Amino acid sequence: MPIWWEQSLPAADAHWEPMRRTTLRWITPTTLIIALALGIALIPPAGASTPRATMQTSPSLPVLAVRAGASANIYVLWRRTGSCSHCWELTRSRYDFAPITYTSPPPNIRRVVGNPTGSVDQLVFADTSDGMALEQSANGPDVLYVTHDAARTWTRWSLPNGAQLMDLIAAPGGFFATERICRAKPWRCVDTSLLRAGPTASRWIATPLPDARSLGGEMVSVGAWRHDLWITGGTTRPPFAFLSSSTDDGAHFTTRADGALMSIVSCSLEAMSGNSLWAQCLGGHAFTLLHSSNAGRSWRAVPTPAPNMQGGGFAPISTTTGYLDLALTQRLYLVGHDGTTLTLQGPSPFPLLDELLFVGAEDGLAVGQTTPGSSSHAAFTRDGGRHWTIVRY
Repeated sequence: MPIWWEQSLPAADAHWEPMRRTTLRWITPTTLIIALALGIALIPPAGASTPRATMQTSPSLPVLAVRAGASANIYVLWRRTGSCSHCWELTRSRYDFAPITYTSPPPNIRRVVGNPTGSVDQLVFADTSDGMALEQSANGPDVLYVTHDAARTWTRWSLPNGAQLMDLIAAPGGFFATERICRAKPWRCVDTSLLRAGPTASRWIATPLPDARSLGGEMVSVGAWRHDLWITGGTTRPPFAFLSSSTDDGAHFTTRADGALMSIVSCSLEAMSGNSLWAQCLGGHAFTLLHSSNAGRSWRAVPTPAPNMQGGGFAPISTTTGYLDLALTQRLYLVGHDGTTLTLQGPSPFPLLDELLFVGAEDGLAVGQTTPGSSSHAAFTRDGGRHWTIVRY
């Protein structure tokens, strides 16, 4: 049964303290008792939800949220606390959790110490129906599961012997991944490939990556928009980063060194069109957000009010705009005009942010913790992050 709190955050002004927080306003115990007796959810004016069919003996915590392609649907993976025989749940809903559909989580999810998502390494959806889940195996290679019926059923896909998926994304046109084949004794990676599959495909199509021998075991990331592909990763030579691009589904690549994309691990790429790219990079101890309006030929760093030494979260909403959460200042900003301007929206939805998603100009979802080591929560906004409503199961 969903229980809602409303977190009233003030509108942005110039007099905030950097760590300023508001407390959650609890519903009254009397109202809660009445609601539980009636079997209904308490819903503040900001949102609505479909109640659970049965009562839960322990709460469920949101640990992962992903958008279903370009749709308005969000999939959320929940983990039950305490002793449980079925510890994982997967739901599909709008960003504001109204209404909620309970689907089937990927099979055989295990609890892993130190990882809130358990053995689930990545979860992506190309649209509402078609998705993939990459799970870490207890003994052996990673396992990939695929759904084509909106997460009602999952089918296992085989990976080549010794293959590891480094990056798995869903984009207009289907699924894309970078794969490396590694051998033990001695440990070495002998091949790196690009994998792609249509939304309803039953197998991967593999293409060797350009300059694969120079990549070695470095992390490699992929960005895609229909027939346009971009690959970035580290190299063993200065400037220690490269960008490869293709306009024909990966049949031919153009590769060049690109020092702007130098990162401890490869920068994550988000393509919003054939020309617009966002890149999130971690160099040294600082998080950097970059934007390109010419298909990656040049990049512009998004200016921030302070060096973001603790990372952050970014949710693109168009070719020129997105929302940026800075962990150091704990504030949420609207990035505009190709990444050249920042507009303060309000405090971060959570001091420790795990996920930030926006499905429209002002409609968004966040998952995070209110204090270090505390349980995770989900929250949604209808006004661009000026106010958030927190929901917990």
